[in-house]
Amino acid sequence: MSPSNRNKIILSIQTYFLSQENLSEWNALENSDSPTIETGDWGQVEELSSQANRDWEDLKSKLEQGTMLEAPIVMKFGGRHHLVAGNTRLMVCRAMGIAPKVLLFEIDV
Repeated sequence: MSPSNRNKIILSIQTYFLSQENLSEWNALENSDSPTIETGDWGQVEELSSQANRDWEDLKSKLEQGTMLEAPIVMKFGGRHHLVAGNTRLMVCRAMGIAPKVLLFEIDV
């Protein structure tokens, strides 16, 4: 990257909760199946997780036991929110009615 391009990128990193207060951002999240999940919709979680061979039941059990999971990673740029990692974690949280903490990288180009 040239020195002039480095000056055009501003990066901020913060933890951020996806919750009822910012539900529109969660529902607009790109690259995630979690916006389609309703509270208690374990059939949908199972169906979508099995397509990616993910163990959603283990994540659910850990959350029920109070285990802290790695935060999903979201990239924000140009008014868009794109999920980088953590689709299954977000689906399980949505089905449990939990507002998950995510790691939000915001890039302004």
